[in-house]
Amino acid sequence: MIHLLLGFFIALAVGLTGIGGGSFTVPALLLLVGLPAGEAVGTAFVFAGVLRLIAAPFYLLGRQVHSRYFKLLLAGAVPGLVLGMLALRRFLRDGDCSRRNPVNHTSNGSSASISGSTLRS
Repeated sequence: MIHLLLGFFIALAVGLTGIGGGSFTVPALLLLVGLPAGEAVGTAFVFAGVLRLIAAPFYLLGRQVHSRYFKLLLAGAVPGLVLGMLALRRFLRDGDCSRRNPVNHTSNGSSASISGSTLRS
């Protein structure tokens, strides 16, 4: 039941704020559910992707997407994503997601702190 509620509240936060797919999900999966870091990141990534696939048509139909900036962001995101996945695999020593890794926990905490500090009141 906690997993259902967790999914609901994270999706509600994403719907209200537009952020939180990873910044809420990864810490919740690590701390509340106890998943290993690699599995928490992978689960959050796929979960956020599904949420975005559902939300994207609403933004496109509402003409709330700037095509030039979208393309520029995507051009930088693809290499960044590949490098991030390779780094995660390297930090987890041979892709073993069952190990708890302080580098991964630190990077997740730093990312959550940085994204939280950019919110405007």
